[in-house]
Amino acid sequence: MPTREEALRGAIWALLAFNALMLTTLIACALVASMLQPSGGGAIVAQLWAFIMVLGYAVLIGGAVSTVVALAGLPLAWLLARALRRTVSITAHAVAFGAFGSGIGILVLLVFAIWSTNWSTAFLSPLTPITIALTTVSVLFGWWRASRHARRGIVPTDPRSPIGIDEAFEDSL
Repeated sequence: MPTREEALRGAIWALLAFNALMLTTLIACALVASMLQPSGGGAIVAQLWAFIMVLGYAVLIGGAVSTVVALAGLPLAWLLARALRRTVSITAHAVAFGAFGSGIGILVLLVFAIWSTNWSTAFLSPLTPITIALTTVSVLFGWWRASRHARRGIVPTDPRSPIGIDEAFEDSL
């Protein structure tokens, strides 16, 4: 049965992963945008200043929003883990938590669209699928990190299930 500590650990890992991925994505987007625009001597300083401002706002706003989302989603993630406690299939867990992460991304974009009253910005932006992918990967990473200890104790019951490489090596000796 999933514990509250495991759920909290998963939420913290998902939060850290999302913020790291968000900053990496923003840096990559800014670098690509700066390469596509011709610039003179003064424009480089302006681009650098804009880049620093965007990263600052991303850390402040993105960090705050992702923390609120992680805290709000924590009880739902714990309920999902409880619902899956008798499911041995790791694939089923990964699909469920991946769908949960995608749902979080869509919900955050929906709230942003309602708040900004500009639906096209939220859903027609090229960053929309990237945002959903980041939330999905982050939640999956949080689930993977939090469930590692519990998954170690699962003994495969299916004789066709793959065994670990260490066990295969030991069996060959």
